[in-house]
Amino acid sequence: MSFTCKPCFYKTMSKFNFDRHILTEKHKKLVDEYINNNVEFKICVECGKNFRHSSSYYRHVKTCINNNNCNNKEYSNELLELMHENEKLKLEIKYQSQLAQKDVEKFKMGMELQEAFLQKQKSNISSHQEHSHPQINNNNYQDVINIQGDNNTLLTKKDTMNFYFGQTLDLDTFIQNFETKYPLTQEETRTLAENYQNSGIKSYGPGLLCYLKKNYKRQIKDITGQEPDDDVVMPFLSSDGTLRTHLEKATEGWKIVKDITKIDRIIIVSNDYIYNYHTTHLPIGSKERKIVSNSMLRNSTYDNAKDIAKRKCITNKY
Repeated sequence: MSFTCKPCFYKTMSKFNFDRHILTEKHKKLVDEYINNNVEFKICVECGKNFRHSSSYYRHVKTCINNNNCNNKEYSNELLELMHENEKLKLEIKYQSQLAQKDVEKFKMGMELQEAFLQKQKSNISSHQEHSHPQINNNNYQDVINIQGDNNTLLTKKDTMNFYFGQTLDLDTFIQNFETKYPLTQEETRTLAENYQNSGIKSYGPGLLCYLKKNYKRQIKDITGQEPDDDVVMPFLSSDGTLRTHLEKATEGWKIVKDITKIDRIIIVSNDYIYNYHTTHLPIGSKERKIVSNSMLRNSTYDNAKDIAKRKCITNKY
């Protein structure tokens, strides 16, 4: 599925990127220009019909049945201006309602996550008092929650990930297993190599991420003995659209990092597997690895993980 912003000529496959785009000042400015340029300027003041093209408008004026009913040119001009403003207002209301609906959806998701967090914490508060938090009370209990207004949620991103996905396999263990016991298959490496040859480096990231998720699910199944959910959360996620930082799962919990060395390592190992199977090394240097890592992070996001957490809350509720 693709998301398109017609006023900005912007198209993306990511709903996360599209939601961020429509909140930018550049988008709002271009929408205003789009509204002004797309209003039906040619309006027959006698009958109220709209015409996009001047030729159609003037042809209609000659034959309009109400043409002789209004001779007051000043009144006609005022009516024309009012109808023009009405068209602009309708487009503006439609645009603002779309923005408001997205804000409501984000706020509701944040409140549902907060409620689930509080309910689970309260149910376990006694055991926490006895073992790890003997001094906790209602006042400092609330301090656990950090207000993040920009994200429309009362939980930090690390809090949310540690709460819902604290048992996720850490990235170091995943990489070690990927290198030693859970290689890419011959068919997977062939597909990666063919995609690279046919479509270039930008096709490598989405394909590799798909196979990494399958690899990750195999590791989880073998370690836990249980079949993992279809919606798997990888041990690395983009924390925002800028990609300046990202979330990684460490042994002690989730953390926000800037360094992409570990993701680079995954890309290098995948290229080694291609060579082992097909004696072909793809020309993936540091610049290309940056493109691949950014591509994988754009498709493995914190917002996706939050959606999965929300669905789990709804499922557990019933």
